[in-house]
Amino acid sequence: MTATRKPSDKRTDDGVVGHAGNAAEKAPPKAVERRRLARYTVFGLAAFFLLLASAFAIGAIADDPGGATAAMVVLAWLLPAGALSVYTFLRPARAEQVLMFVTGIVVAFIVVQALTDLVPTDDVGPVGTLAGLAVSAPLAFLGLHRAAMAGKLLLAVGLALAFSAFIGAPAGSAAALAAPLLVLGMLFVVVAEPSGGRRRRATPPTS
Repeated sequence: MTATRKPSDKRTDDGVVGHAGNAAEKAPPKAVERRRLARYTVFGLAAFFLLLASAFAIGAIADDPGGATAAMVVLAWLLPAGALSVYTFLRPARAEQVLMFVTGIVVAFIVVQALTDLVPTDDVGPVGTLAGLAVSAPLAFLGLHRAAMAGKLLLAVGLALAFSAFIGAPAGSAAALAAPLLVLGMLFVVVAEPSGGRRRRATPPTS
């Protein structure tokens, strides 16, 4: 009678999959490095764009509505974005589920805001666009470890903003953010694990 060893699966977007200690189940080192470099390159592009967009948004909000209202709007957007970004960087596995939930809420809010102007845009600015910008930062960090999921969520935000721009509420800022997010979302999906993150289980020995 031969005892069988229980496999221990491990998966990341680097493509390291299979039984622990089984080198045959690991992706070639060069492929792993290329995939990691690609993810960091897309992250760098996302960070560059989001920093520029944030600076532009802060300047625009400072001009209109300005004053205390502008300060509250900026804090209501930057504080959650910063907190979620740090959490995602430190705990990507746990943050994935949180960001799926948060992104769902943001997408729903963008659509409802575009249709109803629930929060008066004339008083506080394009809050739907700001909500999309806020969630995009932690999603970019998620892309470092969970590129496929980050890409899909960025695509969802981008599509919601594109819908908002299409119906004209407010078209300029929504379109300016939607297009880059759609591109970044597609790039993260492209550089993700080719298998789509599915686990591959080797058949354990039976004799």
